Amino acid sequence: MSTTHVAAMIAQARSSVRTLSAAQVAEELAGDEVVLVDVREAAERDNGTIAGSIHVPRGMLEFHAGEASPYHLDVFDPSRRVIVFCASGGRSALAVTRCNGWASPTSPTSTAATTRGRSSRGAMSA
Repeated sequence: MSTTHVAAMIAQARSSVRTLSAAQVAEELAGDEVVLVDVREAAERDNGTIAGSIHVPRGMLEFHAGEASPYHLDVFDPSRRVIVFCASGGRSALAVTRCNGWASPTSPTSTAATTRGRSSRGAMSA
């Protein structure tokens, strides 16, 4: 049985997402068809986050996004575009590849964003 090292999984996920600047993310957020999801842990979010984001720790993403889950959050509407961010981009890239696997052919694509520190001034990957 073959195992994939986490670094290889993250590299593969990052290769399948595109990069957005902070300005591009802000432009996306100007519309009301976008959900901004912070997949960092609660302690990381306590240090700051992007205004308007919802908190869904990476370990709970499938439960909150899955429509059949008793933990489903209505904000995960298949008609809305999802932008996911974390501190360095690894968790958000993995989250996006996971969520895009559930999307119907007509659903908007999920994207990943990376913030460095407490603001959106860092690189954004999507």
